[in-house]
Amino acid sequence: MSLIIEQIRHSYGPNTVLNCIDLHVQPGEVVCLLGPSGCGKTSLLRLIAGLETLQHGRILINGRVVAEQQHQLAPEQRGIGFLFQDFALFPHLTVLENTLFGLGAIQDKTLRLQQATTALERVNMASFAHVYPHKLSGGQQQRVALARALAPKPGIILLDEPFSSLDARLRVQIRDQTLHVLKSSGVATVMVTHDPEEAMFMADRIVLMNRGRIVQTGSPVDLYSRPENAFVATFFSDVNSITGIVHESLVHTALGKIVAVDLPEGSNATIMFRPESILIDTGPTPPESAVSATVVTTRLLPGTTLVHLRLAPDPVNGEPLHLHARVPGVFTAPEGSRVFLRVPAHLFYIFVQEAERKSSPVD
Repeated sequence: MSLIIEQIRHSYGPNTVLNCIDLHVQPGEVVCLLGPSGCGKTSLLRLIAGLETLQHGRILINGRVVAEQQHQLAPEQRGIGFLFQDFALFPHLTVLENTLFGLGAIQDKTLRLQQATTALERVNMASFAHVYPHKLSGGQQQRVALARALAPKPGIILLDEPFSSLDARLRVQIRDQTLHVLKSSGVATVMVTHDPEEAMFMADRIVLMNRGRIVQTGSPVDLYSRPENAFVATFFSDVNSITGIVHESLVHTALGKIVAVDLPEGSNATIMFRPESILIDTGPTPPESAVSATVVTTRLLPGTTLVHLRLAPDPVNGEPLHLHARVPGVFTAPEGSRVFLRVPAHLFYIFVQEAERKSSPVD
């Protein structure tokens, strides 16, 4: 089944939480609604589920209108599975009984049991069928909740921060298992998260929201590598931000001159680039287009070293420039040593009055 959302607007009193939302989710696609707290992503999920009354626009599932101003189908009539943040398992029911709960509309008891058992097998929880939820780990409870959502064979499944209650190590394992189950089931999936890494791992397509609007939609690679504005660039990771002055289509910065076509002459521009974009050379001779920097300190992290660097003063504000670089593995240059760094052209992003243009360094 496909999901189509058209021109959704929603308010709580005087506060508009969703404004002109359009979205199309294909069968088998995993779409993540991502954004800071209060951006409207959970409200949108509740409207899809039928847990909120739609105020403006319409929602279609598999071509059928399930919600518009004068027509609202009840949640149980929409063919949707819902995985809540707290799993919402009934403590007095066994794993199997919890999974059967969503199959009440099926009169044939044999068929009900078959569908529930199949759903539990899909999440590798069939051997726990007669166990009560309080005897399960958090990850096991999450899988039972997923089985219950999938048991009625919904065309669409909605997930609301499904991994937030799990510890960091377990979260990585469970979300990997969940993704495999969702993709093998072929359901259209809409998942809410505020964690950029989680969205990048789970999603075929990310819908980044802010203040009730969709800021940018695309694949994880699109949003991470081709951000349309500074909000998108900074949401997915730490960034280095430097300033420069535009002169004859060049931005003059502490990293050298960067091409910036069509930016206003004499204006201040902000250039952003990610820590992993910095290439560091410790040799005695600087590579072409590299600038000198001093190692302030280093911090070893899993798989990488975070290197703090100090450059010459910023040409706009006159302050010494402090940058962060992420280097694969262990970086051995001692504190206070001189290194040379550069950033590849396609990894610069220039933002001036909400406009972004790709740039390239000048020799």
